[in-house]
Amino acid sequence: MSQSMTHTSAAPSQVSSPRVRVAPASQRAPVAGERGRRTGGRLGALLVALMALWVSGQLVAGCRCDARKFLSRLRGGDEASSVAGTPLSLPRPTPPPVVTGHPRLWLTAAELPRLRTWAVPSNPLYAAGLGRAIADARADYDAGKVPSDGECVVAGIYCEQYALLFAFESLLAQDEAARRDAATRARNILMTLIERALQGSPKDPLRDARFSIHNRSRWSGEALPLTVDWIYWLLTPAEKAEIRKVFLRWAEQQLRATATGMDHPEPVGLLQDARLIQDVRQRRYGANNYFAAHLRNLTLMSLALDASDDPAEPRAARAYPRLRLPLQRDGRLALRLGRHTASGR
Repeated sequence: MSQSMTHTSAAPSQVSSPRVRVAPASQRAPVAGERGRRTGGRLGALLVALMALWVSGQLVAGCRCDARKFLSRLRGGDEASSVAGTPLSLPRPTPPPVVTGHPRLWLTAAELPRLRTWAVPSNPLYAAGLGRAIADARADYDAGKVPSDGECVVAGIYCEQYALLFAFESLLAQDEAARRDAATRARNILMTLIERALQGSPKDPLRDARFSIHNRSRWSGEALPLTVDWIYWLLTPAEKAEIRKVFLRWAEQQLRATATGMDHPEPVGLLQDARLIQDVRQRRYGANNYFAAHLRNLTLMSLALDASDDPAEPRAARAYPRLRLPLQRDGRLALRLGRHTASGR
């Protein structure tokens, strides 16, 4: 399962449980095992695969299953227009309304009243699922286990997943005091991780480039940007500035990720260009778990911060002038993507 959280619009008793696995204390292994850390990626990978199948299905359907037309459409038009340097021209859906407030990633403020009616002790699914996970996470936090040194992991659960769970709790809590308490816990964990990533020792695993591009990035990479979005109201301008610095560094690392050798678009710097899909093997890597995780993480980071907290810096010594613009060369693509995904869906 993906180590993240979602909700369902089924019956009110079917409140979602987090995909963050927080086991009861009696069941926790004393040492974080590889299997425990890898448990959470399967449903997320399945969801990404289903999304990829849907997208490819739309393309194939539009070409009436003619293989040549399908490949031509991937390249951006008829076969004569698929030469290097030709802009791609893929169909785009009508963008949903732009959501400017918070939360806006995966859910919006309009959905919270309904979710709060489900997050009550009288709902057995909540009491035995999400409610129990929150109680266990609170016990770990109050015992001083989270945040922790080193890898910042407790019994196979990364600290950023605790932050995400507390941030989600802050959205569901029934009163303002409980919301602030949960959000404060999430902020304390979040900023501990951010400060270590920004100012920690060069040997700190949270400063290592592998943090943003290797296994942890696909197992729990969505946790920090979602936490930022869900507790945005509590973060100070100075904290947002620190978060932005770290997100921008991770974005640069993901632009040239080397976890598999083919987990970023090449040639680096091109946008909507047929050369990006000329290599069939590399094109297929678009469905790779690292490739997809970096896409997810970069999208969430770019949308978590408000535009006013993400000023453009065209002279900065990096490829991204700001999180919302993909590259110094052309920022228009990210703005369009932002309008398509800022609804949180």
